[in-house]
Amino acid sequence: EYQAGDPRAFSLRGVDSTLTAVTMDGNRYANAASSTDNRRVELEQISIQNIETIEVTKAPTPAQEADALGGSVNLITKNAFSQKGRRTRLDLNVSANSEFLTFDKSPGWKREPMRKIYPGFSFYYSNAFGKEHPVGVAVTLRHSVAQKWIPRQNQTYLYPNSGAVAPSPEVPTYTRVLQLFEFQQAQQRSGATINLDYKLSSRTTLYLYNQYTYFDGHDFIRDVSFTATTDHQFIR
Repeated sequence: EYQAGDPRAFSLRGVDSTLTAVTMDGNRYANAASSTDNRRVELEQISIQNIETIEVTKAPTPAQEADALGGSVNLITKNAFSQKGRRTRLDLNVSANSEFLTFDKSPGWKREPMRKIYPGFSFYYSNAFGKEHPVGVAVTLRHSVAQKWIPRQNQTYLYPNSGAVAPSPEVPTYTRVLQLFEFQQAQQRSGATINLDYKLSSRTTLYLYNQYTYFDGHDFIRDVSFTATTDHQFIR
């Protein structure tokens, strides 16, 4: 499911997202819905850098809970044992908008003037220590800011034969309402995860997974409307 052009939740087979079960490593994911009281998992809660694979089941199975009518999504997290050797990765990025390509501060979605160019990064590290009973460590860090600026307009026309106005060639078709919109959206995301695995034997592994996510989103719409008069003597 999408909201304001951004993916918000999982929905399978056209069924409402509240009826799609989301688990992480087989365990039911905690819910922190931002707008309603339900068990829907919103994607803002998930640190995607910590996900290795995604398992999707579209048909309900006896092992699933009763609210998984649409299906289920199981998120498999990264761990050091699934990687070969030590792995380190660092990605850097810059978020900017072509309408505000300047380092100077200007009015934005906060009370005080702010800059519109933001740096971001993503970091991943994993390694296994020991041989007989190895301990695996996987760490991810992430920070990013995304922004959109979309200008648009809507026009409502009045035709000569609309309403109670009698058709007449002397009455032209004209714009009845003109609306000018400026839509701004800003999203700040930060996340950190640390996954610890301890292999007791070839068949038994103890693990402790910790995740922290932060999401701050702002949507702003500025609009101005112009409405024409209905007095046809005036518009001629």
